[in-house]
Amino acid sequence: VDILLPKIHGHNNDLEILINNLETKKVQDHVKEIHYELETAVDSFLADFRELKTDVFDLIKLIIKRNKQKRLLG
Repeated sequence: VDILLPKIHGHNNDLEILINNLETKKVQDHVKEIHYELETAVDSFLADFRELKTDVFDLIKLIIKRNKQKRLLG
């Protein structure tokens, strides 16, 4: 019994470490998944923002061009 009991405690400790590692792995996988989803959302947002910014500047250039034409004609 004296020889077996420390081995059983050691085995229980090893099992606890294994379970904690598995839980840690699940948490890490979940965090990685959320990180990827956020990264994808940010990339999409930035692409949409760049497109919107380009459209706004194109519109401003058109307005400036028309105002210059009106000044030259009027």
